Amino acid sequence: MKVIARKLALTVVALPLIVFLVCLAANRAEADGERIANRQGTARMVAGETGFAGSGSPPGPFGDHWVHLQNNGNVDSYDSREGPYSESQGCEALVGSNVNPNDSAGGVSIDNNGEICGDVAVTTPVAEGDITQQNNAVINGDLRYSQPSWELKPLEMPAWYTAAGGGPEGTITGDYGSKPGKYEITGNGFRAYNNAEVTFSAGRYHFDTFELSNNVEFQVDPDIGEDETIDIYVGGSIIFENNSELLPPIAITGDTTKLRFYFNGTSKVDLSNNVEFYGFIYAPNALIEVYNNDKIYGNLVGKQVYIWNNAGVHYDKALLDQDFGHIFTGGVPALPHERVDWKEIIN
Repeated sequence: MKVIARKLALTVVALPLIVFLVCLAANRAEADGERIANRQGTARMVAGETGFAGSGSPPGPFGDHWVHLQNNGNVDSYDSREGPYSESQGCEALVGSNVNPNDSAGGVSIDNNGEICGDVAVTTPVAEGDITQQNNAVINGDLRYSQPSWELKPLEMPAWYTAAGGGPEGTITGDYGSKPGKYEITGNGFRAYNNAEVTFSAGRYHFDTFELSNNVEFQVDPDIGEDETIDIYVGGSIIFENNSELLPPIAITGDTTKLRFYFNGTSKVDLSNNVEFYGFIYAPNALIEVYNNDKIYGNLVGKQVYIWNNAGVHYDKALLDQDFGHIFTGGVPALPHERVDWKEIIN
């Protein structure tokens, strides 16, 4: 009888503990399931929360009218302050749009296996339906509606133009001329011909047009100072042709904070096939088009942004704290995006 009584007592004591452990395991399994679902692209809708707060440029890429990803185009993030893309890759991009009401394509759309590893933000409410995804498109993050708008302010272009060799504020090195392997400046337009190698020092530059032909290697001066940048102002057109490379000063870090293009024109900013670019492009009046297999490290801010056919835009969080001369007002990017273990999923 004593043995039976002892067993019965142990059962009564252990039963609550067993129930607790079963409930704990179930909660953990549910949380793990939500983590897996979120990694697979299930997004949480967030209405009215502040997605933009901080300094620097809009989180990228950002389109005043719209951003569109198609045919395996992808966006994610890294932080060149912590290491190159291969070491600091993450899901902390924030693709955003002001959603111009007069543009039928307004908003952010992802189609045909496009993927955003991060959040999506628009200024309009959920009911407007300005975030769309279809045909196996994936968003690994939150859908943020009713966000503060950005004002993309007009550019103030320099009154002077850059001449051969640079000046008045920066220096260009490389072979000069009009044949392959060389660069030239004619009619205030810069062109680097096939296979040319050019290096820009810190400073400001101004051209009517800027073109890199096939297989050009554009380099940032490796001796550029910690607080120095290369600011290239262009009024008419920007074209980076096939396989052109715009490389960071120290390749191992993938620093994108040194090279900045400010485009005042209305023609398309043309980033052709297999371009590799480390920097920032601001084109408030123009479409920025990212073509086949491009690898864009940094950020793109334009009237519209189109990313397609296996092209990738890798947003560098190091741009969060950069000074861009007050060309943006209104909403500002999220202060370092916080990682979370799991998220509530709302279908």
